Amino acid sequence: QIDGCYQFHLTGEGGGEWVVDLTQPSDQCRQATVDDAGVTITMSAADFLDLVQGRLNGRMALMQGKLKVDGDFSLAMKLQQFLG
Repeated sequence: QIDGCYQFHLTGEGGGEWVVDLTQPSDQCRQATVDDAGVTITMSAADFLDLVQGRLNGRMALMQGKLKVDGDFSLAMKLQQFLG
């Protein structure tokens, strides 16, 4: 069980601000911004799609500067549980 709130800042075409709030009884994903996210993930929308579809490794994206993490890094590492 992941108990955290994620803010996604996706840049470029198809991007936007998205929140995935896993602190609520029913998982919530909505286009919005929140001030109390445990972690903020910044990347291009195209790279995010590649990440979700398994064409981009999260650790490699981080090392290549394609993925930026602000906040609780351990919470960011748990992304694989619901993205993969």
